[in-house]
Amino acid sequence: MAERRVFVLGLDGVPWTLAERFADEGVMPNLGRLLGGGGAAQIDSVYPTVSNVAWSCFQTGKNPGRFDIFGFAEIDRRLQLRLPNGEHLLSETIEQVVSAAGGRVISLGLPSGHPPRAINGLMVGGFLAPSLERTVHPPGRLEELRRLGWQLDVDPVRARTDRDYLQRAAMELLAGRRRTADAMLAEPWDLFLLHVMETDRVNHFLWGQWADGGPAAAFFRDFYRGVDDWLGRLDAALGDDVTLIVLSDHGFCRITAEVQLNRWLRREGCLWTAGPPERMFQAVAPPSRAVSLVPGRVHLLRREAFDVGTLEPDEAAALRDELADKLRRWTDPASGAAVCARLLRREETFAGPYVHHAPDLLIDPADGYDLKAALSDGELFDHSPLEGMHTYRDAMLCIRGRAVTPERRGITDVTRSILDLLGVPAGGDLDSRGVLA
Repeated sequence: MAERRVFVLGLDGVPWTLAERFADEGVMPNLGRLLGGGGAAQIDSVYPTVSNVAWSCFQTGKNPGRFDIFGFAEIDRRLQLRLPNGEHLLSETIEQVVSAAGGRVISLGLPSGHPPRAINGLMVGGFLAPSLERTVHPPGRLEELRRLGWQLDVDPVRARTDRDYLQRAAMELLAGRRRTADAMLAEPWDLFLLHVMETDRVNHFLWGQWADGGPAAAFFRDFYRGVDDWLGRLDAALGDDVTLIVLSDHGFCRITAEVQLNRWLRREGCLWTAGPPERMFQAVAPPSRAVSLVPGRVHLLRREAFDVGTLEPDEAAALRDELADKLRRWTDPASGAAVCARLLRREETFAGPYVHHAPDLLIDPADGYDLKAALSDGELFDHSPLEGMHTYRDAMLCIRGRAVTPERRGITDVTRSILDLLGVPAGGDLDSRGVLA
């Protein structure tokens, strides 16, 4: 291995614009100092813009069409739901590449890290794992992680209605991440990957409170002060032989309304359901022609792809054009604002052997319109306890002591640069272009 080491702090869902604002306001002075060092850039996320897909793109350096995960939930040809995990990530990861090159890797908390892969070092899965006990490799490190206070995630169901719990849990988990990192920095390692999910949770549930100056606005800032204090200590603890990378996987904005795409498909005569709600997508019935999954993934019910499918290729192509045209013109009746910013066809968005599993049509929503997929009856424009939503643009990248290319890049492009810094050949198997100038 090269003498240089790399530490990646993954702050889930921290927007570039929020980082800049909090740096200017003195909430995050340590991050501000790093942002001002020249090695920082606003970058793009990936499509679909969800954490498990984005971090899988980072881990592989590839787009989803080359590793076969397109969201938190997928449907098979019988319309049964599948929750993909690391077993469904059909690609080698950066942890494995560096391990094979003789490097030692510590990887903590990445969403597709469950079940953990056998690497040279330590691998712990993230918030999608069923339990900490089942997501640690080697398993002999489990008790140490418990002692240090490492936890997988806050309880997102409880957090929807109990903001006091969310605040306590977010700070507790952040403290556990910090203790774990401090303890493991003393070990030998070449690549250290540490994912923080609490930033995303706080943004989802408290973004509106912060924006409006509500009761939790002070906590929102204090939480980010805590993140920044930890970042400052990391910056000081990591030697000159370490490149520190601070990275987020997507941006964030305030929710105006949750938009129920399956209800819209029902209104447009494309979706029917039959049977009890607990059947979920298996309740989709003939003569349905399309169904949507979060976030904004529209699958056409093609004859060759789904048991209930009836569409021939020419019919599917015509329906996709029809839906895309209607979605471009769809507006919020309360404001007249457009709901959809971009309509993306799968063949122009993805590449690789698994493109046929991708959604036929992918919607990049306008800021504020959070795309959901309820199959129940109800309003098209809905609301829930969530206050913030993901955005494709406005992710963040900061590389200490390095210059990054000035044009906007994506999270996938960071992978090649990490391998370059470590002196590990990337080969030709990456979509990544790299971000170092």
